[in-house]
Amino acid sequence: QLHVLYLFAGHSRKAEVGTALRQEARRWSKLLKKKVQIKMEEHDIVRRRKSDLSAKDLQASLIARAEAGEFDVVIASPPCETFSRARHSNTQGPGPLRNKSHPYGFPWLPPLRMKKVKLANDFILFSVEILSATRRSSGRHCFGIFEHPEDLGANNLGTPASVFQWEEVRSLVSEAGFWTGGFNQCDWHEGLSYRKPTRLITDVAP
Repeated sequence: QLHVLYLFAGHSRKAEVGTALRQEARRWSKLLKKKVQIKMEEHDIVRRRKSDLSAKDLQASLIARAEAGEFDVVIASPPCETFSRARHSNTQGPGPLRNKSHPYGFPWLPPLRMKKVKLANDFILFSVEILSATRRSSGRHCFGIFEHPEDLGANNLGTPASVFQWEEVRSLVSEAGFWTGGFNQCDWHEGLSYRKPTRLITDVAP
C-alpha cells in the first residue's frame, strides 16, 4: 500500500493526481497479479471544511505526521492565482499583485488584495516546510513533490513573480536528494490544448 498526502488537491476531476494514481494502482495490480493499493489523503478547502490548509493546527499536524514517516509521498501544489502570468499580459483583466521586484506582493496593495497575497504566501511556505519535513522522516523514506508554474521571464507588462525566485523555495533544491525540472503539461495530457509550462522540485528519480 502506498500512502500519499496530496495538498491543495482542488476539485475532483478526471485528470487530477489522485485519479491518475488510482488508475496506475489498478494497472500495476494486473501486471504483478496482486493487489496494489493507493491510500490517498487529499486536502483542499474546496473539498471539505476540515481540509482548510490555512488552519495552523492542521498545518502543524500534517508536518508532524510527515516527520513521523506516516506518508510514502507528499505532493504539494499550492494555488498560483496571485502569480498568474496572465496578469502581466494586458490591461483588460485583473492586474498584477506581485512581480520579480516584489515577489511577496506589492506593499501598496489595498487590504483585501494584500490578505489574498499573504494567504498565498503562507501556502507556499507551508509547502516548503512540509517537503523539508519529509527529509527529516524518522521512519520510512518519504518522497516529496512540489509543483508550480514555470518562471518564463518577462511579459508585456513587466516580469511576473515566481515562487522559484524565492530563496525559501530555491533552498529545497540545495537540500540533499532534491532536484528540479520543467516540462509542458500538454506533453503528458492529451486533452490539454495549451502548453501549461510547469516546474517540479522533487526527490523522485527522473
